[in-house]
Amino acid sequence: MRTISGTILLLMLMAGCGEKYADSGTSKNKLPAPLETKIMAEVRPSAPSAGPPDEKKYRAIRQYLALELLGTDLQSAWRAAHDDCAMAPANQCDILISTISQGELNTPSAASLQIRIAPQRHDGYRKKVLARGELREDRTESLDKTSEVIDTEARLKNTLALRDRLRAMLATPGAKFKDLIDLEKELARVQSELDSLNGIRKALANETEKTFMQIDFRAKRSMTETGTFSPIGDAFAGSGRAFASSLASLIVFVVVALPWVIPIIVVFIIARSGLRAFRNRKIQSKP
Repeated sequence: MRTISGTILLLMLMAGCGEKYADSGTSKNKLPAPLETKIMAEVRPSAPSAGPPDEKKYRAIRQYLALELLGTDLQSAWRAAHDDCAMAPANQCDILISTISQGELNTPSAASLQIRIAPQRHDGYRKKVLARGELREDRTESLDKTSEVIDTEARLKNTLALRDRLRAMLATPGAKFKDLIDLEKELARVQSELDSLNGIRKALANETEKTFMQIDFRAKRSMTETGTFSPIGDAFAGSGRAFASSLASLIVFVVVALPWVIPIIVVFIIARSGLRAFRNRKIQSKP
């Protein structure tokens, strides 16, 4: 019996020493030591279970489409695709970016549409879009977001449990005023972290539960832009620019020279009169 008792006593002493050294190596606590010990004694964030991994996969699907159509039909096709998404039921199609640009000279018009669309609406919407023009590019990307989703959900679960425990401790009667202040600060920090995690999880849900689509609408290039007659079109455009440039230079010259026209005329008249008087005197002086 003495041997067994001695062994038990030795084990207890070794365990106490181990806890002492473990506590001394930890980082600086945000809360006072007694209150931190009390919180951690009641709140232990649950670690992810060591059971079989979840078979569900979370993937972010992204599709890129490029359509080519007549310039006269481009705006109507872009508007129809925009309205099909905007008029969809709530949370089934979200417009992220919608742009259109009007072409100048030989530059064709172009438009772009970026959306997130729910799976049940994706196929029908895609068919309508492809029916409006000639498909020039069709690219799909898939990004695995499973680890990010699982990690965020585990952190959310642990943070929620910690927040609930902190609220319960605040409601405990007989707590010291200083401990209550520290608990309020810790609760505010935990709530801020919880709000941030909720935002991250919502963003991940948008990426994994809906398909991202980018649709580019491009106008077909005309014969004068791509065919045999393109040099003639360039020549006409160049001659027009040259005429406009020369006309602009003439206007600038007239504006600059106009204030000097009157003084030059006056000087010319005076000089001409003086020259005539000099000739007359010279003729009269001859015998």
